[in-house]
Amino acid sequence: PCADDKLSNYKKSYSGWMKATSKVKFPDHGECFDFRFNPVDQQWVPWSDFVIAYEPFAERMYQNIIVANVENERLKHIINLHMKRCKPVLLVGVPGTGKTTVVKDYLS
Repeated sequence: PCADDKLSNYKKSYSGWMKATSKVKFPDHGECFDFRFNPVDQQWVPWSDFVIAYEPFAERMYQNIIVANVENERLKHIINLHMKRCKPVLLVGVPGTGKTTVVKDYLS
């Protein structure tokens, strides 16, 4: 996620610019970050459409449970785009933000 400055909301400004300049119209609700472009349909699709519902496994240990959410799917998609092009990826964040969990989920 983009950091917000106290004087300016750069994330909101960028989203407004992206929606205004995109050749394919964004949905009216939400920000540009809430959507993923589908090149087949030529439409912006909400990230929530890509989240798989959680199915509990009796055999899985508690610390290995990963419940999919929009942010995880977004990060896995970005990792996948880079991996297809053999480009390196660096996830940055303070401890406990889920960097290792996202990579482990992507690799599984």
